[in-house]
Amino acid sequence: MNIPEQRGVAKLIILGLLTCGIYIIIWYYHFAQEVKDYTGSEEAKPGTDLVLCLVTCGIYAIYWPYKYGKLLVEAQRKAGLPENDESVIYLVLGIFGLGIISIGMMQASANKIWAAASGGAGGAQPMA
Repeated sequence: MNIPEQRGVAKLIILGLLTCGIYIIIWYYHFAQEVKDYTGSEEAKPGTDLVLCLVTCGIYAIYWPYKYGKLLVEAQRKAGLPENDESVIYLVLGIFGLGIISIGMMQASANKIWAAASGGAGGAQPMA
């Protein structure tokens, strides 16, 4: 199995802001595909989810972190990490317009999962 790459959280947020969200749209797809490939979940539908985010003018993007937050719990289980379900936090942040924070939190969680899956230290995370 190919372990996804770890991404810097600061870099993700900065690029998201500098590109007025375009980088986040690309990140949505890649992140969803990585989670789908790693978990094997049929719930993860990267293309469909991305289209829904765009067609609903971002309304679905409020729910998206909740959905993939639940899938991150599956990935934690598969990597042998303690389960830490933060999906409701992601949803609340999205409702209050702070989705960029939930995206950063999700990437930080994914970095821990990918590190554990590759046999590295579970808390290792790139600087940027």
